Amino acid sequence: MTYGILEVTKMQSAALCGEMRKTVSSKNRITVNLSEDEYAAFDQIAARSKVSKAWLGRHAISLLIERIEGDEQQSPLPLTVLKRRGRQ
Repeated sequence: MTYGILEVTKMQSAALCGEMRKTVSSKNRITVNLSEDEYAAFDQIAARSKVSKAWLGRHAISLLIERIEGDEQQSPLPLTVLKRRGRQ
């Protein structure tokens, strides 16, 4: 049987979702401010993937943690201070 990339991603997400349900028992919370464009894109991804935005956020954080821990030599993000509009 041949699966397309979307089907494989959905199967992986479903498997990970089951694993996350087992491990997400604490009530540690964070707040993230998103631009209108970021929120709209995030909302579309969640709707298209048929998952909640909370699940999608946890999934993204889990992937980032795995990526950084898997390659401690280099962070995937430029962890530097960015200039914001109106701030120096």
